[in-house]
Amino acid sequence: MGRAGLLLLALPAVLTALAVAWLAQRYRPAAVPPPAFRAFGDDANSFSGCAWRDPAKVLVLRTPKAASTALTNAMGLLSFGRYKMVPLPEFAMGIGAVSGGRAQNPRNFIRALTKKLYKPPTPAGELVTSLLRSSGLNVTYFERDVLEGHVFLHTGQGAARYGLNRKDVGTPANVAVIGTARDPVQRLMSGYAYTRVRAMPEEHREAMLARLGNATVGACAADTACAKRNELGRLCSFHALYFCGHHKECHVRPAEDDEDGVPVATDEAVERAIANIRGRPDDDTRDRLLLVIPVDRLLDEAEGAMDGYGMLEMLLPTYFDGLREAGRDVDARDGGDYDLRTARRSGVAHRPLPEDAAERDALMHICRQDLKVYDAIREVFDSKVEQCSAERTERSRRRSASGA
Repeated sequence: MGRAGLLLLALPAVLTALAVAWLAQRYRPAAVPPPAFRAFGDDANSFSGCAWRDPAKVLVLRTPKAASTALTNAMGLLSFGRYKMVPLPEFAMGIGAVSGGRAQNPRNFIRALTKKLYKPPTPAGELVTSLLRSSGLNVTYFERDVLEGHVFLHTGQGAARYGLNRKDVGTPANVAVIGTARDPVQRLMSGYAYTRVRAMPEEHREAMLARLGNATVGACAADTACAKRNELGRLCSFHALYFCGHHKECHVRPAEDDEDGVPVATDEAVERAIANIRGRPDDDTRDRLLLVIPVDRLLDEAEGAMDGYGMLEMLLPTYFDGLREAGRDVDARDGGDYDLRTARRSGVAHRPLPEDAAERDALMHICRQDLKVYDAIREVFDSKVEQCSAERTERSRRRSASGA
């Protein structure tokens, strides 16, 4: 047999070895803390002093232009062998670009997501995982999902919009819900710019600009007609809308005492969003949000810092052990440069506010409701950081005492 024949015989073995090496490099088993640090009960969103939990699913609420792409990219890097990344369709009222007409039926969309969240394993799937488990193989990938998309907090809290009833909209207690947030004015400015420069056929861009105009975001905010046409009030109410959910009060409308008449999040929507962020609203029986991370706290390279990635590692180790390192990898892609046109990940650099005082005031006014929600998000995040820092210290102390 000649050299070519020997190479052909060896080729399958070489390819198999390369595949095994590649899989071994990608798959990293999660390091699970001792049971003593695990949360009690089945409420996956009860913070419990930063105790860890192992939910059936994780739902990521992707607020537009708030680094949610960076977060889900990092989760994607860890997913191999642990969980499936399940992209969700966009909820029309939850996307940043003005669509100029929404054909989506919100009732059908919400019911479909409810089915995804409550969907049990199929008998065939259970049989396959049982066989794999009996063979000593890791099967968590087939049992765990991370669902992510531009969707609102999936609850109607007993009084849902769109004529939905309690069984039509809801999140199981064993599904952990997380989100991200960004300074509302900065988020609005970023989204407004992205709408105009994102990749699209030039004829579509020309038609969009003819409909919406191409004024600066500050000039548009200061012009009531432009602000209404571009839905700036809705776009700068996203934290209120995303974290309020689908209750009948979770919507935008012009404030009665506001002369400009630009629709923004209602006071009731703001109150409900803040209650959900703080935990367990008065008319609910359990927490609805495990963690909302401000984008400037997602990755903190300071020594000993507790950042958003680190908190997710502690809270959900069976999913996200090693997430901080994956987040570093995402942050370093392409030398850390950000391309607004492709929106590979949300830029978090601070955008300069308009020099004109009237334009600055107009932006702050349009974002006034979301700023209240954002302040609560930062306050609650700081409190949870403190608890996670204490928990990390206690875990370290116990490891040292046990000689581990």
